[in-house]
Amino acid sequence: MSDPTGADRASAKDFFLYLAKTAALYFVAFTFTALMFNFVDLAFADKNYRDYYDKWTINTIRLLLSGIIVVFPIFLGLSWLVERDLSRNPQLFEMKTRKWTAGLTLLLAGATLAGDLVYLLYNYLKGELGTVYVLKSLTILVVAGILYGYFLWEGRRKVSPGPGMPFALTASGVMLVSVIAGFYLVGSLGYERNRYFDETRLYDLSRIEVYILDYWQVKRALPATVEEVDVTLGYVKDPETATPYEYRKLSPTSFELCANFKTHGEGETMRGTNARKYKPGKNCFTTGVK
Repeated sequence: MSDPTGADRASAKDFFLYLAKTAALYFVAFTFTALMFNFVDLAFADKNYRDYYDKWTINTIRLLLSGIIVVFPIFLGLSWLVERDLSRNPQLFEMKTRKWTAGLTLLLAGATLAGDLVYLLYNYLKGELGTVYVLKSLTILVVAGILYGYFLWEGRRKVSPGPGMPFALTASGVMLVSVIAGFYLVGSLGYERNRYFDETRLYDLSRIEVYILDYWQVKRALPATVEEVDVTLGYVKDPETATPYEYRKLSPTSFELCANFKTHGEGETMRGTNARKYKPGKNCFTTGVK
């Protein structure tokens, strides 16, 4: 009969617990690497595409920060549960799942390290070893190297506790610094909320403008109120205060739209005309039939 208290006792819970821990670690490592890449892009973006990079990269950073904030604590919790089970039943060190995941990670990390070194050498020989290439390659080297060292140590140890606690503390510190840096780069929560509302306000005004100009194309006259154009425009209101936007007819062919903004910014209209700049307070945009 097999020993019910030894490695044969590794249950489905043990299998899925270790598998989930490894999957969470993979996710955190990938997300952290992508976050560092975006930090580099934000710092060294091509000046000709600066506005595009800033907007795209900051939105990506928000998504990556969300992933780290949610999944990294889950990884720590799973690591604690795995470590607890290993201390209670040391024969779980022989669990096949543990050996397979460690071996697979060593293989992937080793291949990544080798591939990254080849990539670095290739770009060096091409004369294109710029700052962005170097920093991104170093990020891959560091992350893959840490994973390789951790799983090499983890796969060889036979007692608990192992490198889990020092690794967890170091990783927690790195993640904390990364999250703080990310929040600093994307702005405070209050500012981001106001910026989102301002972008919505600008979009709403642009939408109203399009409806009014289309109305003029048919009627050859500007409306007295936006409700004359489309009754649904009467429901287009400030996203924060729910107050109607101001519309005023200035002449038979010109009008202005007004809203109260909270931040500084600019954005294009729906018709692709010149960017409209706004600042905190009431801003009015004059437009008309051309």
